[in-house]
This record gives sequence, C-alpha cells and structure tokens, in this order.
Amino acid sequence: MNALILLGSPRGRRSSSYHVAQHFINGLALAGCTTDEVLVRDCAINPCRGCFTCWLKTPGRCVHRDDMDMILPKIEKADLIVYAFPLYYFSMPGIVKNLIDRQLPLVRPELIERNGRTGHPSRNPDRKSRVFLIATAGFPERSHFDALVSTFEKSFGSEQAKFTGSILIGGAEPMHREEMQAAYTDLYTLVEKAGYEVGQKGNISEQTNRDIIRRTTFSAAALTQFHKIGNSYWKSFAPQENKKIQIPASAKILKLSDGGVKSFLAGMALRYNPGAVPGLEAGMQFLLDGSPYFLAVKDGECRAYAGRVENPTLTLTTDGQTWIDIGTRKLNGQQAVMEGKMKVDGELALLMKMGELFGGKKPAAQKPMEDANGRRGPLNIPGMLWMNIIFIPWMVKWIWGSLTATSEAFAAAAGIASLIFFYHLLTNRPTLFETGSAIYLIIAAGLKIGGIALYTQNTIFFDNLYLGALWLGSLMTTFTLTGEYSRSNLPKELWHTPVFLKTNQIICGVWGLYFLLCALFSFLSVNGLGEELYWRIGGYILLVPMFVFTAVFQNWYPKRLMTQGS
Repeated sequence: MNALILLGSPRGRRSSSYHVAQHFINGLALAGCTTDEVLVRDCAINPCRGCFTCWLKTPGRCVHRDDMDMILPKIEKADLIVYAFPLYYFSMPGIVKNLIDRQLPLVRPELIERNGRTGHPSRNPDRKSRVFLIATAGFPERSHFDALVSTFEKSFGSEQAKFTGSILIGGAEPMHREEMQAAYTDLYTLVEKAGYEVGQKGNISEQTNRDIIRRTTFSAAALTQFHKIGNSYWKSFAPQENKKIQIPASAKILKLSDGGVKSFLAGMALRYNPGAVPGLEAGMQFLLDGSPYFLAVKDGECRAYAGRVENPTLTLTTDGQTWIDIGTRKLNGQQAVMEGKMKVDGELALLMKMGELFGGKKPAAQKPMEDANGRRGPLNIPGMLWMNIIFIPWMVKWIWGSLTATSEAFAAAAGIASLIFFYHLLTNRPTLFETGSAIYLIIAAGLKIGGIALYTQNTIFFDNLYLGALWLGSLMTTFTLTGEYSRSNLPKELWHTPVFLKTNQIICGVWGLYFLLCALFSFLSVNGLGEELYWRIGGYILLVPMFVFTAVFQNWYPKRLMTQGS
C-alpha cells in the first residue's frame, strides 16, 4: 500500500499533529506500507480562483503553476491519504483548505447522485483510495471535532476517495513540545497500533479506537483542572507580583549526597536559571510522600530545604517518584494533575514556568552503565562497589607479587582484570579504569613472563606512574574516573550538574597526584635514595589522609557550593 501523508500544521514539525502523525507512520511502516510525507506549510499553494479553467479550458489542469503540480499526481497514485493537522475554528487550517479546494481538477463538471446527494464524478473512475484524518485540538472535548468530521465525510464519500476513520485528540497543546514527548508514550503506542491496522486492513479496529478515545477523554474533574491550568498558563505571560518569603531557622539545606528525592530537589536548585524569570522571589513547597521540602528563590539564587516555608507561592502535593518523573519529563505534569496524581495550590502560573526555571539540556544518549538501582549488569552489585572490585587485580599483583619472584601473580592479576572487563563489555559498558587496568596488567604480565629487566626491577614505579597518568588523564573525560562510579548513588538527572562534575574532578585529581607521589617514592628507593621500606611505609601512611579527604570532601564541597549559590 502506498500512503501519502499530508502534514498540515502551520507549525510544521513543531506541532502536536506532526508528532501524532509520525507514530501513525511508524505503524504504517510496520504493516509494510510505503509512505510519502508532504509538509504543507513548506509548499506554495495558491487559493482556488473559482474560474473553472481546470474544467473548461484545460481539463484536469489548474491555471496555477505551483506545488499542486507535484501534489496532485501523488494523490492520484496513493492507496491511502492521511491528513494530519490541528483544529482551526472547528475546521482546518487555511493551508489545508487551499490544498483540498485545489483538488477540483481531479473531478469532472457533470452532476451525479451519490448516496442521496449530488456530486461530481471522478476524472479517473479506476482510482480507489482511502482517506484518514488525524486532528488535534487545544480544547479538550471531542465534540469540537464534529464539524470537521462531517466535512471529511461529505468531502470524501466516493469510492475514488473514501473517508475511513480518524484519530481525534483534544487537550493536545502540550504535545507539540519536544520535552513532553515521553509523557505520551502510552498514547503513541496506541497510535502506532492504529497505523498498523490501517496499513493492514484499511481501518482501525473497534478496540483500538475505543482505547484511544478512553485515553484522550477528560473526566469532569480533569476538565476543571484543565481550565485551571490553561488559564494559569496564559496568566504566566503577564507580569507577576512577587511574594516575599521568609526561610525558617529550622529549615535544613538539602545536599546532593542525601539520596532519593532529596538529591533530586538539591539538583533542581543547582539547575536554577535566574534568567527565566528575572527578579523572581518565590517559595515552592513540596509535600512528597508526606514529608515537607521547599525551594527558595531569592536574589537570583535557589536553594533546597527540608521543612516548610512560610506563605508559599506554590504548593505541590504528590509522591516522590511522581515528582521525579515529572521533573525528568517522563510524566506530563498537566496530565498528573488531571489524573489526581498531584495536587496543586497557589500560583499555577509559576508551575507553568518550571521547565524554564529548572530545565537543562539532556545529555547525549549512550549505552547505559547502570540500571535504575545503580547495578551494572546482572550481578546485584551497586556501581560504587565496582571501583573497589577493580582494585582487586592490582592488590593481587602487589601483595602476591611481593612474596614470589615468579610470574603467577602477574598472570592472575591480568586474568582477573580481563574477566571484569569482559563482564562489563558483554553486559553494560566498561569504565576507563576497567579498560585501562585490563590493558596495563596484560602488558605487565607479558613483560614479567618475558623477563624484561627494566620493568621487573621497577614494577611498583611503573604501576603508580601509570595509575597517576590514568586518573589525571580521566579529567579530560565527562565524568572522570571517580565520577563514573559515584554517579550510581545519584539520580541520572544530576550527573551533568556542575557541582557533581567539579567535586569528582577535584577528588580524581588529588588521587592522581597521590599515585604520582608514590611513583616518586618508588623511584627514589630504587635509586638508593633512602631505605625502600621507609618509602613504602610513607606511601601507605598517606593513604589514611587520602581516605579521610575523600570521605569528607565529597559531602563538604557540594554543600559549600550550594550555600554560596554556585
């Protein structure tokens, strides 16, 4: 089946009808249909003059020379024609009306009776095509589409172009936004199913049609919330008077290391964009899982607290996971309110600005390392624990290798590192440390077995030199060596925040310098500058302040940045 998709929104690809149509097209493709898309907005289509030149002087050919010369042959060849556009004044956009009016050359001027009504015969009686309608609207009730559906039923009632069905979606204004697409996953799945059924049988099954209607029908309570949210949206464009806020002395500032929804709210504060609403002063109260938290915006800064703010500008009541889903754009906030998943009190106009105030660019998609619980692969091991595990082959090499002059310890270390590397390669994605450790320890085993004196006599020096270079070199990557593991303790939405990245850069850099210092100690001992034992003890003693530094710094530094408004 050849399907022609006429995309008629004046917004083009940034429209709700376009997004719905793309999923319908996916379904057609799964059914084996060949699809051809025409973005009507980008076409030059003059309005019909009503001169009847296409009937009288040049039968079948319009007086205008424009893009309809390209579109009309496509219409004649198509087995299925899909019109997709938003509702304009209970009808269609003007550019679509022009396109339909300009199809007059496809019929002859004679009058015939068809289904009890007068019409014109097709210029090509052998043509058989079906017409399908996809329409979206800002208004939520389905009754707003009645006049449009009636127009299509009357316009396409012949065998040559027969109207066979429609997908009508009200309350669809948020669907045009790219960041909201994930919230419509369930609906889009039904739309793809509908496309598949139309591609296979020519129409939607009754069950799929009922499912789409049920998914897009608003209850009385949802309609009330819809009106409230819609009015607040338009109100958000008007100048707003700030409410002065007072932060109680009992309020406790939230940290990224707090975990769960607390980390998420702390991350929101870090993503605050003061340029979205200049001069804003507001207190946003959250009642999540029964616990109170709030965001305080004042003097161009935002901070997150546990507790209650006096006289909040906006209060949101829901469970923690629902708010995280809304904040990460997995769930449409408007839909959550209308479905009763979230209660909103106060200035809804502020809620409408949440995306601008706390939005950020999504990181580029890549093969995931962790699942939702921070595990990497099928083994029930949290991401951070893997950092300790990858040190095991190094410890085997250092401890066992110091007790024997043979190469078994080196071979065992290389084997263990390789097993860890290939486990991650097959189940998720190896980190820089896992990859670098496997490569180095394999080479080290080869040098030991080969009896290369330069290495075997300076093995501890080369080990520490390599580790220092690896850790410092990781500062050039996105997450650094430590960040690749510690991010498993935080929501994914916080991985790209400056405070998380900067904290791990400093920790990683300090550890890189520690390994280089140990390499220096080893070099000095090998060259007879002091007792080797003393240099080794010095390196081990330094581990104590290193571990203390890491434990304290990873909590203290983010808090310091947050309290400074960074």
